[in-house]
Amino acid sequence: MFTILDQALVELDRMNTSVSAPHSVDESKAKEMLSYLKSLGFPLAGERIRKFGLIKGWNEEYTRKMAGWADKINVGERVVIKHPGQLTELFKNRLTDHL
Repeated sequence: MFTILDQALVELDRMNTSVSAPHSVDESKAKEMLSYLKSLGFPLAGERIRKFGLIKGWNEEYTRKMAGWADKINVGERVVIKHPGQLTELFKNRLTDHL
């Protein structure tokens, strides 16, 4: 069964994963998505991102950053969102369609 967390990983995979650092807009979107998932009660674990990134062939540094942000958000640490507002209602609906 395809879950909200699976959809979140697909959304991360749609970003440019071949670079060591995501574009600042992608970074903001990822952080907002991770925070949104946590607020829904579906935190995406950094380890799951690491495994998915390895399987999909993501850049190692990109994967490390995404997983690190997930871990920080999931324990309530502060992350800076440089370009807030990237998580649109349409995007949220794509995620919550899998609840």
